[in-house]
Amino acid sequence: MRVMGLAYDEKSGYIYSCGSDRKFFITEINNTSLVTEVADNKVGYTNLVLDSVNQRLFLTDEAGLLHIYTTKTFPPSLLNTIQTH
Repeated sequence: MRVMGLAYDEKSGYIYSCGSDRKFFITEINNTSLVTEVADNKVGYTNLVLDSVNQRLFLTDEAGLLHIYTTKTFPPSLLNTIQTH
């Protein structure tokens, strides 16, 4: 399916990606191999933003939800989900 968000964390060497196929993945840049599937959402993702300073990852989806993850853990842990309008 279509990739909707992509971010590279140069500290860890991970590429975070999400797509309209409802998947949130982490890939290691050095091996270009799939590291883990973090989430399988009910609807497709629409965007992904990495805040490397605060170690947060923000994902939005087609249902209008904002999913906030911390990248301090591996795999990233879901901190909160907020309904947007």
